[in-house]
Amino acid sequence: MDERTLTIVLRLIHILGGLFWAGAMILLAGFLIPTVRSTGREGGRFMQILMQQKRLQFYLGLAAGLTVLSGLTLYVRMATATHGAWAGTRPGIAYGVGALAAILAAAVGGGIRPGTGSRFTPRRERW
Repeated sequence: MDERTLTIVLRLIHILGGLFWAGAMILLAGFLIPTVRSTGREGGRFMQILMQQKRLQFYLGLAAGLTVLSGLTLYVRMATATHGAWAGTRPGIAYGVGALAAILAAAVGGGIRPGTGSRFTPRRERW
């Protein structure tokens, strides 16, 4: 595979993986988790099925890993091609800060255990 094709493939993996990862996290944090918390036990069961049977946690981890690895590969290739000069430019610094944020987000997300979904089962409702 030539350099240009490899760069295009890495960019596609990075962009599509990042879109899925970020979009899914926004959907979860903004809509699904608040809804699950407000629906009682049914919401807890929904979350268990989503995370365990449908394996959303696996796909989020895969998307995060592919996004970070392809981004790091693109960054290192550009820095290597310019003998490190590009990393000191404004775009290089901006991409570096973004890379650190993504690595931190992946580390935090990866540190959540599979059993954490049981936390979203709300306490008994009081009538």
